[in-house]
Amino acid sequence: MAADRSFPPVSVEGVGEFTFRKRTFRDQMALEGAAERILGGPVQSEGLQYFATAVATLEVLMVSAPKGFDVADLDPLDPDSYTRVQAVFREFRATEERFRAAA
Repeated sequence: MAADRSFPPVSVEGVGEFTFRKRTFRDQMALEGAAERILGGPVQSEGLQYFATAVATLEVLMVSAPKGFDVADLDPLDPDSYTRVQAVFREFRATEERFRAAA
């Protein structure tokens, strides 16, 4: 039986509870490829690259999300959509860093 590769659930204020799996080399390659496909190739904007990486990371590593939260279905014209993606991505990265620090 394979080891559980998920982090404990992460609660994001105002959004809900998420579960993410731990990143592997294969995941890292997949999310980097996904970010580049989202952007249609390399870009010079660090902000755009950061956001595409956040979206790709959530798409690749998110195991569960609150009902109604789907990155692909968020309204790109609603500023709250960006705020929610950034909040979830920040909490995921904080969880990942805590795990790495404890290892």
